[in-house]
Amino acid sequence: MGCGGSVAAAPDRDEPSAPADVQSLSGKDKTHQEDQEPLSVLATDLQTDTVGDIEDLKEYQGIATSSSASVAERVWAAAKIGRVDIIREATSAKQIDLLTERGEEDESLMHVAIQFGQQKVVEYLLETFQSHDKFAELLLNVVNESHETPLFLACHHNRIPAVNALLSYPACDTRFSNFYGETPLYGACYSGNLGVVEILLQKTREPPVTLPNADGTTPISIADCRGYREVAELLRSYLKDHTPAGRPRVVSIADKDDKNALNSSWLFGAVKQVHLRVTGQPTVQAQH
Repeated sequence: MGCGGSVAAAPDRDEPSAPADVQSLSGKDKTHQEDQEPLSVLATDLQTDTVGDIEDLKEYQGIATSSSASVAERVWAAAKIGRVDIIREATSAKQIDLLTERGEEDESLMHVAIQFGQQKVVEYLLETFQSHDKFAELLLNVVNESHETPLFLACHHNRIPAVNALLSYPACDTRFSNFYGETPLYGACYSGNLGVVEILLQKTREPPVTLPNADGTTPISIADCRGYREVAELLRSYLKDHTPAGRPRVVSIADKDDKNALNSSWLFGAVKQVHLRVTGQPTVQAQH
């Protein structure tokens, strides 16, 4: 039996693109030392699924420091290479709306910063928006075209500092499902990110350990199927300690002894799949 779950079947994500913007920052190109990491360090820190090589980083740096590029292009490139100073310059020029602009795949700057592992940018955006009246809507729980929140990306890409930073805000929705019915916990389990799973179990109220995605696959199921034994065992241990007596503990493809629970999981997943295809919306809505 093959592994279920849409994350496994999904194509590699394209690099986020900057939104269209015709305005430019005033003044000549500036070389800022503040908040700037050497490109060789950035290339080492970034995961291979988010950037090709150091040449890509050089291209982003060129755009970020170019006076001929639009403000949006500069800010988007700066988010990829961790140039908080350039993002701050745009903000100080009263272009703060740029921080809520969207790319071609409806991704926000927060999505870009997390995907490229730029924790300084993540922290700057959180600090900048924390007093905004739409902080949760515009930053914490903003979704891209796949209905993925920043927390989902952080969990899927094993960005532990970003996970901790996002979870420090009570409004961060830890049960939000993408268009495939997958929660941040599912994303972490799919990737085998044990440290992230541990954090979610510790800091999440009622973590969705047994919640199936649209295909009927649970976090435990996907961890089992992809060979992440430590992750699966951690989830089972959590359920054993937190499930009242008399209730089924695990809903997993691997747990064949619990056939009733398994069948319920697949039935629920089938219902969600039909609902998703008809309405374009997941059946499980955000609940913290």
